[in-house]
Amino acid sequence: MDKSKVRELQSHFGRRVVGDARSVVDQWYQLQRQGWHRAWYELLVSRAERLEKSARRYNREALGDAAAQLLQDLTACRAERPPQSSLLSQLADQISAIGQQALRHSDREWPGASAFMQQEVYIAIEDETLAADLQHQLESFGIASELTLTLEALQEARARRRPAAILMDCHFRGEREGFALAEEIQQEGSVPLPVIFYQQEPPDMDTRLQAMRLGGKAFLDAEGGLLRVVERLERETRTVIPELYRVLIVDDSKTQAQHSAQVLNGVGIIAEVLNEPMALLQTIDDFQPDLILMDMYMPRCTGVELATVMRQQPQYDRLPIVFLSAEEDMAKQMAALAEGGDDFLTKPVHPSVLTATVQHRCKRNRAMRFWMERDALTGLFDHTHLFQRLQQEVVRAERQDQPLTFIMIDLDRFKSVNDTWGHGAGDRILKNLSLLLRQRLRKTDIIGRYGGEEFAIIMPDTTVEAASQVIQELLDAFSDVRHAVENDDIRQFITCTFSAGLAQLQTEESLTDLSGRADQALYQAKADGRARLSLAPDGDQ
Repeated sequence: MDKSKVRELQSHFGRRVVGDARSVVDQWYQLQRQGWHRAWYELLVSRAERLEKSARRYNREALGDAAAQLLQDLTACRAERPPQSSLLSQLADQISAIGQQALRHSDREWPGASAFMQQEVYIAIEDETLAADLQHQLESFGIASELTLTLEALQEARARRRPAAILMDCHFRGEREGFALAEEIQQEGSVPLPVIFYQQEPPDMDTRLQAMRLGGKAFLDAEGGLLRVVERLERETRTVIPELYRVLIVDDSKTQAQHSAQVLNGVGIIAEVLNEPMALLQTIDDFQPDLILMDMYMPRCTGVELATVMRQQPQYDRLPIVFLSAEEDMAKQMAALAEGGDDFLTKPVHPSVLTATVQHRCKRNRAMRFWMERDALTGLFDHTHLFQRLQQEVVRAERQDQPLTFIMIDLDRFKSVNDTWGHGAGDRILKNLSLLLRQRLRKTDIIGRYGGEEFAIIMPDTTVEAASQVIQELLDAFSDVRHAVENDDIRQFITCTFSAGLAQLQTEESLTDLSGRADQALYQAKADGRARLSLAPDGDQ
């Protein structure tokens, strides 16, 4: 058998194992919507067994080991009743391990692309030159695509596999026939298929409305907008492995607290019970909850007093507090909310009301925290929070004796771009680079805007040699991206490059020394001619 056939078979079997891994992760996260029950549990066990079998068969031993450990932990659970938080957390760790193993495997085909973004975008545009150009641009961002230039090719591709989305010409096969075809496709399936519509001329409002009603997620025209389409496709295809919500239950009644914890465990929420309210602040620091579920009346202090003390500490000011109490006096409830509470539930509370309230508040808290940590322009970590994450990852790397690589990136000749095309054009290029980094790097990699036109990447469990291969591919991909700019109302496209410096964490190295070596390597890449990467020497050289 020739080498191309062998590679094709390896790729096919690799996707099959990754598909089994995805089915396990997908089933796990149905817990948040379905709750723990026998049918859900049995399907999770079945999918984990299938994953272990396929991983062993196709020599994915690490993934097979992770599936085996998950099965072992599941045998300690009861099908009809959720486990306690400690075991629930253990299960979540095994699911995460499965996801990470799949992520690392995918790097060999699509550097850094999520293992759960293996579906392709079908490009249904009859102009072969235009379609090929769009495919090249999409793949620069790590979005796999397939040309389906005829109706027959599109039907054959859809029969083979559901796409992540279809990029379709409004006039595919004839005047506005793309709309008719999109309507036919949407009627065939129970789940709507994301469609990105294209037409040569900018669409009017009637056309946009028709596209929206047919599942249109964005519009692309000859004037550009491809990067907006890429952003939309990223949102449509992004699959993450989120951490379970964490809730701290503060209640002097052990029975009531354990009941609340069991209800929350049933929808995949890790609950820590605190019966001694005076230990609240220390427990928050240790447990790092997304929400506090607090009784109103406890020995030595009230819930309102605890909330007031919490709100006096800046680091706890935005942590949601939900009071859970038998207090029915509306005036007292309002007073509790005025002193720092976010919601009030009156005992006895129905389990569905408790879980819905907690999930909603946790979701909002994480969303707020996300944007507090982010650079407004790019959506990446800002400088401060990037270094907080770097500190965490350095501690983890040293504890687990794993490699870690830190990368500094700087756009080449960016000042001249701003001077020539204006700061609006510069901002678009910064956003385009951040989008490419998010698309092409692993979901486990941590990306931040260091400042100005500088970016930084933390790559856990990665040697500098392995990281350099990925960064070189990013260099090549970004140099192919065309950025729309305007001058005197004339739109045109330009290309940009960046330089990068890489440093691998050394034994007992400080954050300052690690980032300093990466910065020196970046300076060397600039001195060597830009549009290249440079590896930092060891700290003792």
